[in-house]
Amino acid sequence: MKFFKKTISLLLTLAIALSLVAGCSETLPPALSDGETENTEPENLIAPDEEEGEEDNTPIYIVGQQMTLDLISEMNDGVMPETHYHDDGTIERILYPSFDFPDNSLSPFPVFTEDDAIDLINSYSNMLGIDEEIDIRFNELHSMQDNIFSFSQYYKDIRINGAGVTIRVNKETGHVLSVNNLHIPNPDIETTPIISMEEAKQIAMLKFDFNDIEDPKLIIYYNRDSGAIMLAWEFNLGLLSAVTGNFIYTQSISISPF
Repeated sequence: MKFFKKTISLLLTLAIALSLVAGCSETLPPALSDGETENTEPENLIAPDEEEGEEDNTPIYIVGQQMTLDLISEMNDGVMPETHYHDDGTIERILYPSFDFPDNSLSPFPVFTEDDAIDLINSYSNMLGIDEEIDIRFNELHSMQDNIFSFSQYYKDIRINGAGVTIRVNKETGHVLSVNNLHIPNPDIETTPIISMEEAKQIAMLKFDFNDIEDPKLIIYYNRDSGAIMLAWEFNLGLLSAVTGNFIYTQSISISPF
């Protein structure tokens, strides 16, 4: 009987010992095989997108973004464009001289079409001071050594002579070399002529001693020197006031001031 009790006691002791050994083995690291060394380097806590030296792929320009001088400079390796301003702080002219900076561009995208040029004006609207109240329409494209996209300002569907936006573009690369801007924020002018078209034609035929003359176009004439605006009839040979009937010019005039 004593021998039986002693045997049970020994078995219980052995069971407890084996249980303790098993519990300890769960918390110990796995044994190293021959030739292995323990890696004591600290864990890398840098997130994958924060790895040192990883290139930032964030685009400089996002479609629809408004252009700024800093953004233009960033697109052109830190080179600021030459900039001229109106008295109200809006840009009158901005450019990269092509002979000094042949690879620079004022646009984040190439400009080859009328739609491209419209997108560029929209991206420059803050700097140019052109809001949704100002009616800018495509006028024509002059394709010479460079492409010249010409836009005119309209007021109540009447073109304002000399007001608008002109964009000069390298026709091969689409790089924008210059942007010229002249517009009238709030044209306050009566658009119904006092002198009718027929009356204007009679005055012009008498002036130039013609038996007939082409139909003139009704425009708004803007005098850059005085800032005055007036309604006028535009002939090939001159410009007639639609208010007084007097000739403003008696020779062909330039449509664009740039």
